[in-house]
Amino acid sequence: MESKLTLKDIFEKYYDPKEISETYFVNKSGFVDDALKLPLKQLAKIFKSGILKGDTLIKLGYSFLVPQLLIPSADFNKIIVADGIEKSIEELKKWVEKAPDAFDWTDAIKFMCELEGDSEHWNEKQEILRRSIQQIVKCDVMQSNPLSPISVPQADCLFIAYLETACLDIQTLCTALKNVSSLLKTGSYLVMVSVFGCTFYVAGKHKCPVLNMNEGNLRKALNDAGYVIEELSVCPRLYLEKFDYIDFEEGAVVVARKERVVE
Repeated sequence: MESKLTLKDIFEKYYDPKEISETYFVNKSGFVDDALKLPLKQLAKIFKSGILKGDTLIKLGYSFLVPQLLIPSADFNKIIVADGIEKSIEELKKWVEKAPDAFDWTDAIKFMCELEGDSEHWNEKQEILRRSIQQIVKCDVMQSNPLSPISVPQADCLFIAYLETACLDIQTLCTALKNVSSLLKTGSYLVMVSVFGCTFYVAGKHKCPVLNMNEGNLRKALNDAGYVIEELSVCPRLYLEKFDYIDFEEGAVVVARKERVVE
């Protein structure tokens, strides 16, 4: 790990969303099965359960993963995507606007539709998602209002992907969870996708640090942020080969209800 590499360096200098997507999700069968398909299957199960409903969903994270939003788009009228990386925002806007150089998520979107038992209408579903995404904004999870300077009504569901990439210690994770909780109505649900036992990923040939957390760390952080965990599903790796561009032990998908406000 490069001693002077900061999160600002990673996100501003080395993080290319299109390169990341191609590196991790194109022709990487073992990794894709472990890190994408298993969590997506669990997400499909959660959203099809019917407990996550409402008008507005906020998807927050530091990752450019369109397929994760396909299933929620059927249950929420409005999706606000908040990303901490400017380049990810640019790439998502390209996909929504069907720019010629937008990243092609077709295979992953088809897979999501197969999970729903409706692979034939994959193109219609991605068009519904495009229409559902009504705002794409910058976020900073270290601010008390992560969407500052803008303000939005509290959401009916908060969906967070890979927050550990923006938090290099447990205390920072706890602070980030308390901050993003301000975006969610009390009594509503948070859905998180994370990885356990991860220490690095590669971006632009640079080894980037990641918070190496486990189930216990995440449970405590959520409790301290005012959440009650309804479900925590661990997705064990199916392929045990060592990847040279990332290390991790397990994927995890969490559903937690916001019980109280923590100052």
